[in-house]
Amino acid sequence: MAALGAATSAWSAPHAAAPAPPVPASQLAPVRPAFAQAGTWHYRVSTAYFAGSIARAQMQFQPRPAQAYSASLAVSVAGQNLLQMQTLGTRAGAGQAAYLLPSSFTERVMGTRKEVRQEKGQAFFPERNLRFALPAQATDSVSIHYQLQQWLASGALPAKAGAYRDVWLMRPEGIFHWRYAVQGMQILDIEGLGKVPALHLVPQPLGKGTAKSELWFAPSLGWAPVRIRMQLLDKTWVEMNWLETGK
Repeated sequence: MAALGAATSAWSAPHAAAPAPPVPASQLAPVRPAFAQAGTWHYRVSTAYFAGSIARAQMQFQPRPAQAYSASLAVSVAGQNLLQMQTLGTRAGAGQAAYLLPSSFTERVMGTRKEVRQEKGQAFFPERNLRFALPAQATDSVSIHYQLQQWLASGALPAKAGAYRDVWLMRPEGIFHWRYAVQGMQILDIEGLGKVPALHLVPQPLGKGTAKSELWFAPSLGWAPVRIRMQLLDKTWVEMNWLETGK
């Protein structure tokens, strides 16, 4: 997300999520398999940078023939595209072992396009004509949301404080190693939904990298992320809050 931070240095930090007592297991709805069907998640974007403007975001997942998939994340302000991310890849495995393997990831920030591709076990950066070895099952900044959803839905990532999964993210700036750690369940007040139990995950860098995305996944919505808070550069933030689901 570093490129987005450079374009939006005026964004300010949102209010921190209020802590909440543990949520009884009886309140957790049954889950459904993740990345098994097409769908779109819509979000309201909140940040002081957009004061007086209508800011929206959406994430979309589309299964394709031969176990392929496409996924995207787009942020718009007053109808104008600010950020667009697009990934293409392959779905592999099943159950707890299911994962997404991206073959290409592109990012456009204010019209500037950057790309990274997976080619024969290497990450290829066309703008710099560089290649580096790519760790197995590396993901990207869009696919990671669906991968975490799948792990939570299948139990591959236990929904309890202290659990974690380590992942490699390929981005146009390089390859980054992160640990996504479960903090615990919180009650979020989501407009249109009311009080929603959501599991809070915090990424921790295991190497270089400063941009990160905290996530809150709601079991009652099939473990969809109902809040995404992106820290882009130091105190540069953007927060996405669930608005609705669609097709």
